[in-house]
Amino acid sequence: MKTEDERILQLETALNAHATVCCSGGNLSRLPDILTTPYDVNYVGFLILKQGSLCATLPETTILVKGGETIYFSQRTTLRLQQTSQRLKYVLLLFKSDTIREIIGNSLLKMRLHSRHHAEGLTVRTTEQRDQLENFVRLLDTLDDENADFVEEERRLLLMTLTYRMCNIFSRNRKDEYPQQGRRLEIFERLLTLIEKQFMHHRDVAFYASELCLSPKYLSTMTKEICGYSLHHLIFRAIIRRSIFLLTTTSMTVQEISDAMHFPNASAFGTFFKKQTGVSPKNYHHLPSEERSRHADFPEF
Repeated sequence: MKTEDERILQLETALNAHATVCCSGGNLSRLPDILTTPYDVNYVGFLILKQGSLCATLPETTILVKGGETIYFSQRTTLRLQQTSQRLKYVLLLFKSDTIREIIGNSLLKMRLHSRHHAEGLTVRTTEQRDQLENFVRLLDTLDDENADFVEEERRLLLMTLTYRMCNIFSRNRKDEYPQQGRRLEIFERLLTLIEKQFMHHRDVAFYASELCLSPKYLSTMTKEICGYSLHHLIFRAIIRRSIFLLTTTSMTVQEISDAMHFPNASAFGTFFKKQTGVSPKNYHHLPSEERSRHADFPEF
């Protein structure tokens, strides 16, 4: 079993390297140095403050977080933490959603919708489901044997399950906090589910409006008001996400992917792909992983 000093060093190293998963591995009583200076948090995750208090400084504001509260991270922000009490006990888990984006689709939008009402870039709320969230920390900490069979697959499935758990927490709390939008948000979440099922074959607003028994104009206006982006943008995100998955994880040619995505020809697919990502499918396939992330970096909701 690792000592606290070893776990803090491990966490510090992961944060410094911007690792896919940064996990405290259990309770910690002091902060890693890297989080006490401005740190670009490009992660999804949470910090459960079980005891003591923290001061979270962001570009636009400063927030006091007390024991019994949880910080939820669901969009990018620059953060600096400062311990403001003698006794501190917290659990931290941050992870990048890139490796599971093809599986979860637009589900993270449920969290990002809530974050749009919190301009500071994170959400602080009274801790709920703390035991459930801490279980994920413990389980992920056991997956540190890189020589084990299927460890990466296990990690991805755990992160996927955790993401859905956090989405459910945000979805429920959002409806409680904004009851006047409840019906519209319910429709919008149905729209997201429908897009994930139908984007390969249907890309016109009229289809989705008909399926939801709404007028195209109302659905388009509602979508723009809720998430800040058009319905076409949501569909295009789904197409590009799937295309990137096929380009990077299969041996399919650009022509084969074009056919699978139901484009009239490879040229049309290539034009669409380059317009959305800034690079052609062929060139994207040969980019190093860090460059792929930059070109696939859609504006977040």
